[in-house]
Amino acid sequence: MLLALLVLYTGVPVVVFVSWIIDLWVKSYDFPRAQQIAKVALVALVTLAFTCANALASRGLGAAGTRLELSAVTVFVALPIAALLWLVHDLDWRPVYASAVVSPPAAALFLTSSSDCARVLAVLTTAVAAALAVRREIHEVRFARYARMLQKACSCCGYKQRAVHELYALGSKGRKTILAFLDDPGSQYETRVHQEWARHRPDTRA
Repeated sequence: MLLALLVLYTGVPVVVFVSWIIDLWVKSYDFPRAQQIAKVALVALVTLAFTCANALASRGLGAAGTRLELSAVTVFVALPIAALLWLVHDLDWRPVYASAVVSPPAAALFLTSSSDCARVLAVLTTAVAAALAVRREIHEVRFARYARMLQKACSCCGYKQRAVHELYALGSKGRKTILAFLDDPGSQYETRVHQEWARHRPDTRA
């Protein structure tokens, strides 16, 4: 049980760190081949992370003897899984959400040693991931997120460039937001953003 918790608490930070590195390439729109490879790698990493987390949670919960131990272990395994769910929300890619939705119940189904508590945890994880995925598709939520990202995030890591693509996909309101940002005198030093827009959306620039 202790070993399972130790692996969870050391493995999740590693997954978060590695996923952020891969996500830098996922946001590299000027390297389309590398971007596609990075997307596949990111989905594979998230799938592996949720599968292993569920397996470790099953082992930890299954080893709990008393009700008090079970309650304590449930809290301890819930924290790293919550961190993984936060990571999925932070990355905000559809395939990553899909992986987070499918992986926990699949792992619980194939792990014969899964306890009832582990299965419940897998269902709850899937439910939260699904709720995050549904919320992601709400137009107003996406617009607010990426309009804020365009204004406040950094372009050195590709956040503003991604905001350009996401806002463009949201229609005329998103495009007007991009153009307003580019026309603002304060954005004159955001050369990466101007280049991204000029490279991918030259037909709509007035």
